[in-house]
Amino acid sequence: MIRSSDAPFPNLTALVVDDNAFMCKMMAEVLKSLGATEVRTADSSTIAFDILNNWLPNVILLDYNMKPMSGIDVAKDIRGRKDDALRRIPMLMISAEVSRQLIVDARDAGIEGFVAKPVTTKTLSDRLYDIVHKPRKFIISATYTGPDRRRRDKANYQGPWRRLTDPIFISERSDEERVAAEVLKLDLDTVRKLVGRGKTIAPSYTRVLFSKLCQIIEFCQHAGEPSAARMLDSLKIYLEGIGREGSADVKVISNHLDAVRLALETEGPSPDDQIVVDELHALVQKKLRQMAS
Repeated sequence: MIRSSDAPFPNLTALVVDDNAFMCKMMAEVLKSLGATEVRTADSSTIAFDILNNWLPNVILLDYNMKPMSGIDVAKDIRGRKDDALRRIPMLMISAEVSRQLIVDARDAGIEGFVAKPVTTKTLSDRLYDIVHKPRKFIISATYTGPDRRRRDKANYQGPWRRLTDPIFISERSDEERVAAEVLKLDLDTVRKLVGRGKTIAPSYTRVLFSKLCQIIEFCQHAGEPSAARMLDSLKIYLEGIGREGSADVKVISNHLDAVRLALETEGPSPDDQIVVDELHALVQKKLRQMAS
């Protein structure tokens, strides 16, 4: 048990909304182990809003699969409230279902982060750290209310700039970055040929792939592509988890390579970059859990 003086989130208050009583209890215990001093639970949206009418926590954790209102519906309701203090409360989505569309829906509902079940203390702590210590700007507009969906800013972004605070002059990607990006694409083609078209690749190929992957990740900085580096880092974690004698799943590798290729085709940051990274990490964790069971 972590001592209260050493807890990463001392004095945190939280509301857990989940129609599964066991999950509510488990999440409350995890939050308290991280320093939360008060955790309230609700097994329905009705009870949750009754609580929120009289008490505002520091963070709300929402299960996705609830009826009659899903976690997405509850988040949209909260973000649409006139009470400014209520609608600004950070929210995390908790779900056993993980898909890119669900993550996009959660983001567009104004939810700060996504945590896949089964929930670990470390994963929850990492997501809470972003909310507590690195909060994103809160956006209120005609079509969206919630944390800034831009995960990063980059001077050479070429997409539409719509906010009054956006820069007036936008530089293009440098010649050096363009050349480096083309080299990265060639490296990805080499890796894809190495992987082949089977269902798995042999351990000897996996070791060569891992070595090449480390080089490519390091080279990403020359191409100005941190998102591509994070996507490839997810693949690196997968290969490390398999070990020297394991057989890597070609589909998992291909999913990562396809995501990186798409990121390299688009200049500047995309609001979907971090969503893709989170989805790839979730896939890797799922595969590694299956190997361990």
